[in-house]
Amino acid sequence: QLDAANDLYIKNKAAIKGDVLNDNNLDLWRKFNNSLMLRLYMRMSEVRPDVASAGFKKIVENPGKYPILSNEKENISLTYLPARPNTWPVHTTRVGSFDENRMSETIESVLKAYDDPRMQLWFRPTASSVAAGKPEWAGMKNGLSDGVAYNYKGGAQNLSRWGEIFFESPNASEAIVMLHSEVEFLLAEAIKRGFINGDQKTHYEKGIKSSFSYWAERGKVAGKTLEMPADYLTRNWTPKTEYN
Repeated sequence: QLDAANDLYIKNKAAIKGDVLNDNNLDLWRKFNNSLMLRLYMRMSEVRPDVASAGFKKIVENPGKYPILSNEKENISLTYLPARPNTWPVHTTRVGSFDENRMSETIESVLKAYDDPRMQLWFRPTASSVAAGKPEWAGMKNGLSDGVAYNYKGGAQNLSRWGEIFFESPNASEAIVMLHSEVEFLLAEAIKRGFINGDQKTHYEKGIKSSFSYWAERGKVAGKTLEMPADYLTRNWTPKTEYN
């Protein structure tokens, strides 16, 4: 169906009326279409590696017929509006409901292992550590029952909530459909699996840089500064194995 859609984009140049996602940009829709094919091929790669490999080759080796998302300016995401009905859904919830969301120990492990500054944008330091004048971030183990979760690590004061960009700044969040960073990671993994030729490291690092660029822009909307550390790509990763 996506192959057929790609052919239709080539043949039909009529504008899409009322397009709130890509603003009537058919070329961008076509790139999204083909990038989505990469996602689907990768998801079937463990079951049908032959189909996945052929699919990646078809797209990557024919960029004229199968263009894909090539930079962060082509991210596919829905921009929310400051007024209803197209507002960021979480922003309209009551504070108590928003505060029920917590940082996961899994992402805590990864972000802390890399000393990743995105953690400070996505999550808040614990209330108890802020009160003590020493901000710290702490996550919750996934899958806990309500009773255990309520008292985990001594309670909510010792756990990190979602960041301000997800509540106090209604225009900072977007509905992410597909980012350019994902496409780069898909290409890197396809090279790793031997589906296509290329430099795995180059695509992987492009994906990281593109992710930082995207979140830096979202942070800017909320008055937050985010920069990718100069040595980020050369840091050693030492995750807590019990969270993997």
